[in-house]
Amino acid sequence: MPMPCPKCGHWTLHRSHSKNVIERAFRSFLPYRPYRCTGCNWRGWLHKSAGKNKVPFIKNLLFYLFVVLVAIWVSISLWKNINQ
Repeated sequence: MPMPCPKCGHWTLHRSHSKNVIERAFRSFLPYRPYRCTGCNWRGWLHKSAGKNKVPFIKNLLFYLFVVLVAIWVSISLWKNINQ
């Protein structure tokens, strides 16, 4: 589904290939994909449902923050139990 470029507003935005291993790794566990505008040559990361089902960035950020905090809490709890 076509969508406008966040920089120039033209409808020339399309999915871009990952440039290196780090981008492939980032893409594999987060719901973001690289996009490129052929009009202004902008390249950036947008949610993979951009243009379809816009999921707010803050909602995803809060979810990942919650998961990290729970993982830290479980790790600390296990560490305390082991060292008692």
